[in-house]
Amino acid sequence: MNMSDLKYWIWLSELFSRGSDKPNALLDEFDTPERIFHATEEELARTEILGKDDIARVMRHSLDRSEYIEKECEKLKISIVVQSDTRYPKRLKRIYGAPVLLYVYGNIADIDDEVVIGVVGTREPSEYGTQVTNQLCYELANSGVIIVSGCAVGIDANAHLGAVKAGKRTIAVLGCGLDINYPAANHQLKRQILLNGGALISELPPGTTVNGHYFPTRNRIIAGLSLGVLVTEAPRRSGSIISLNHALEQGRDTFCIPPHDIYDPRYRGVVVPLRDYAKAVYDANDILFEYYNEYSHKLTADKVIGDYMRQIAADRSQLKQVADESAYQTSDAVVQEKPISPDGDSLGLTGNKLIVYNALDDEPQYINEITVKADMPLQTVLSTITELEIDGFAVSYSGQRYGRVIKQ
Repeated sequence: MNMSDLKYWIWLSELFSRGSDKPNALLDEFDTPERIFHATEEELARTEILGKDDIARVMRHSLDRSEYIEKECEKLKISIVVQSDTRYPKRLKRIYGAPVLLYVYGNIADIDDEVVIGVVGTREPSEYGTQVTNQLCYELANSGVIIVSGCAVGIDANAHLGAVKAGKRTIAVLGCGLDINYPAANHQLKRQILLNGGALISELPPGTTVNGHYFPTRNRIIAGLSLGVLVTEAPRRSGSIISLNHALEQGRDTFCIPPHDIYDPRYRGVVVPLRDYAKAVYDANDILFEYYNEYSHKLTADKVIGDYMRQIAADRSQLKQVADESAYQTSDAVVQEKPISPDGDSLGLTGNKLIVYNALDDEPQYINEITVKADMPLQTVLSTITELEIDGFAVSYSGQRYGRVIKQ
């Protein structure tokens, strides 16, 4: 990319509020920021993307601030990674309101090829939350997972510390400019992240001080970089739950660690997700297992996963033995034939109900499996399963598992 184009990318990134999808919609229409910059008022109006105030803002045609930011980045040795740059993560580019550009210290190359997990939680964790997050992220990083978090005090810091303790790469997404020492307590942690080959990134230019409005929009980036998002401890109204909602909207996996006290309002935010859609995490294997088939060449947890799979196989074998024994009558050993549920077409189901019912099995399946088989958004699958339950065609089990109701 021509370096002179950077000022146009910076200009576009500063036009609208963070998280707006208007820059991306304009790029779809005009291809490059420079063409947007030089577009006439009539051309902009024809797109029907912008309101009058938006068009007036575009038509001011000032590059002064963009050129200043570019010089500051050169001075501070901050990389500017724009959407047309091959270093820009493809996962992030696909989300609604994807940042026009990222300001980067360190290395974000090839993270689309890695198992990246976002880890977030309260700034005031319990001792339990601190220890669990640190240990879990140590194990995940040691197994080949890249941990992404927000480098805030509390759970975020412990997520990064676990990865740093393992000597592995981790990425911090900041809610301020990269040159701002916030939080001051994590200054040394940021240095260690960079020394371990990780990165500090932000969509905010250098000099941008801390503002509470930036953190919720920062959370969409954490989710957008990740295959899944894990929450340790969080209140119901918190940035961590916003991150989990972003993950749901973006079609990412959602994980929560069961809290040590479900009645404590400081940590109760994970209760509803655990009940309704998130997978409960009791150790690193609960996350690694989700990605091992596709990313076995990246994950180094062969022995751990092997033990885990053997345990699952043993559990299933034991359950099958119990089921087989109960299938015979004790007196004359007559086999009880298991009823087979009919196909959705024969039940008169149509639309989403038909698709989701046919994705279900007589045996319980995790919601993630059902979503993949149905090839539908998670929220749609969940609401459709609820309808099927009400109609008597589906049944829910513990651990976010669902199956068909077998008609006798």
